[in-house]
Amino acid sequence: MSTNDAYKDSMIVLKDESGNDVEYHYLEEVFYQNRTYIVLVPEAELTAPGGHVVIAEYITEGEEEGMLYSVEDEDILQAVFDVFKEDYKDVFRFA
Repeated sequence: MSTNDAYKDSMIVLKDESGNDVEYHYLEEVFYQNRTYIVLVPEAELTAPGGHVVIAEYITEGEEEGMLYSVEDEDILQAVFDVFKEDYKDVFRFA
């Protein structure tokens, strides 16, 4: 099974700044400071060297489905990324 196949069932589609659909793979849910963050990787970068991940905060309101929000705080981004790196150290190479 290729790396892409391993994440095929966890694909989501989000809109970029221009309104274009971009496919992402859900990699991990990280709980940090009583909040939920989702780590995603763009489909095009899943196996590319030097690829990047996207970290978004997942917020639910009542019974409705949650929404993903950008995270601007660099300290939170780094802390969540550190958890992700530790959890995936045997799967991905980190620079």
